[in-house]
Amino acid sequence: MQVKDQVIAHLRRATREPTDKLNILTGIAHERYESYLSKTGHNFYAYRHPTFKGDAGSWNEQYAPIPKNYFLLNKNLGEHQIPVDLNIDLIFSQHKYSQFQVLEPISAANGLPHIHLEHTWPVNFTQHQINDWLKMRAHVNVFISDRSREAWGWKPEDSHVIYHGVDTQLFKPNPKIDRDMKPLSVVNDWKNRDIPCGFSFWQEAVADIESGMKVLGDTPCISVAANNIQELIEWYNKSYIFLNTSLQSPFPYSLYEAMACGCCCITTATCAIPDVIKHKQNGLLINTPQEMNAAIKQCQNDKSMCKELGRAARKTILDHFTLDKFVDNWRKVFNSLK
Repeated sequence: MQVKDQVIAHLRRATREPTDKLNILTGIAHERYESYLSKTGHNFYAYRHPTFKGDAGSWNEQYAPIPKNYFLLNKNLGEHQIPVDLNIDLIFSQHKYSQFQVLEPISAANGLPHIHLEHTWPVNFTQHQINDWLKMRAHVNVFISDRSREAWGWKPEDSHVIYHGVDTQLFKPNPKIDRDMKPLSVVNDWKNRDIPCGFSFWQEAVADIESGMKVLGDTPCISVAANNIQELIEWYNKSYIFLNTSLQSPFPYSLYEAMACGCCCITTATCAIPDVIKHKQNGLLINTPQEMNAAIKQCQNDKSMCKELGRAARKTILDHFTLDKFVDNWRKVFNSLK
């Protein structure tokens, strides 16, 4: 598939000014993440493909509004959806098991630099599969935590790590909202993603919690997602306690957001989570449903501890995981390929 004549692509790269915006061909994977990525100021064009997220790469505005510099291409045009008058400067893929295979050939065919971001953790794969995936290399390869990079077998000298960032002016404590002790969880398709997200783990952990639970997320017969970001933030502010039961995620975005809103987070100590949350310093780390159950009851019986851990959680985000830091790190990566 030809995007543009390679001579034109190389000429544009050679004559671009450092301040020029890049035209980046990508695919939708995580709306909140990509809305933050768009704050780098470049133009993003979402290629639509049946193997991509949702309905051939649809954007769900419940999770984030579509940024003004993010454009969805016409999926009905198939391989011809990239406008002939659009000069693509860079390919940006996420997830080796879908976007990489589709977007890497476009990079190769047109001599365009390619950045790949891997969100996932290498679980349920044979060593042979992991070795094959190690061969899938873009020009620049990025991971969302040091531990996930190590788990995939990559070295610091051939890859980058950019941790998530949170808009702390948006996700923040609201003193006008009264919090209660009803634990909150935010997970999409929780029941069907039991193995990575711990639905059965959660059921066992909260079986006798008398205060009840609040669950947000698109999970049929269990819960519905917040209508928009504002409603989600309101729910983060309604509870002192946030529960995370993920078992195979490097670090769920909902956990960062709950921390930013000042929730006391009780979370599984899996993947990269212990790098950010330190037990009894800015949250509570647990390993079993029984430990989570005991931690919930401890928090419900000690509101002052709960408040202090919530304050410490927000400070962690302010000190290390701001949106400004995230955007600055991505700008450096994009600029390195100009």
